[in-house]
Amino acid sequence: MKYANLCYFKSGVFINDGIENNVGWRAENKFIAMFIANLKSVDFVRFSDVNNEEPEYDLIYLGGDKNKISSYYIDEADVSRNTVYRIVDGISKVENYESIRKSYIEVVDDRSEKEVLGYYKYEISFVVRDAFPSWLSFNMVCEEAGFNLENILRRL
Repeated sequence: MKYANLCYFKSGVFINDGIENNVGWRAENKFIAMFIANLKSVDFVRFSDVNNEEPEYDLIYLGGDKNKISSYYIDEADVSRNTVYRIVDGISKVENYESIRKSYIEVVDDRSEKEVLGYYKYEISFVVRDAFPSWLSFNMVCEEAGFNLENILRRL
């Protein structure tokens, strides 16, 4: 019942506010920075190479193949320019329900610490021990069909 309620009321995309154009973003690593940087509304993306430690770098999409590092300009972070948004993602267990996991991606406004956009999906795993021949394992996921973070960000 808890899983069904989470799927119905808490999964999917939630847009709380609009996203400003041509501002800086922050990402956890270079690969996420590359994904974000090629969106039209993004000016630059700041990231760290290892464990969010110094030095930080600014990455700008120049054009071309989005999967090639040569399509991006990377330089030491320009501390005179601030980031406005950051991407946060992760997986966690739902409190008091060991078999339910929540996966999420959030866009957070660095100035206010408020969530601007969130995407959540829930997954439940369980085992039927009395099944023939020995046991069966089931895994169910509820998520918005066709979710694509890039498409959602482009709509804002």
